[in-house]
Amino acid sequence: MKQKQKKISLIVALVSAVIVAAGGVLLTRSIVWLGWTFFGLSLALLVFFIVSLKKNFDSLIKLTLFIYVFGVLLIGVMLPLSYTGALDYFVNLNVVELQEIVGNSKYSEIIFIVLQFLQVTFLPLPSTITTMVGAALFRWDSIIYTLI
Repeated sequence: MKQKQKKISLIVALVSAVIVAAGGVLLTRSIVWLGWTFFGLSLALLVFFIVSLKKNFDSLIKLTLFIYVFGVLLIGVMLPLSYTGALDYFVNLNVVELQEIVGNSKYSEIIFIVLQFLQVTFLPLPSTITTMVGAALFRWDSIIYTLI
């Protein structure tokens, strides 16, 4: 990797690390363990990035920068949810309440099928999360919905 690219990568990583770490500290207002996890992972990832930069591991440098950009976007979504109280609502929601909310919607199965399709093709959501939510909400029917 060229010297100029290394400097730019280092600047991007440092700024991103500060943003993710600061966002993690701000998130501790809402969910303490999640905020400190963001903070700690940001610092650990920075150390990993600096080691990768010194050893000239180009693929690991790119991966680390991608993770940082994703972390900044995630913090950008979670902080407004935290300070408006919406995150507290979703964290304190249990499965029975969620089933009642979704059960009252006549399009919930279609929305789940579309979400599963988008998860595979476009959205950067882990399939495990959407499948577990589907299993909690639709029980055995979620298998058929996921396969569709």
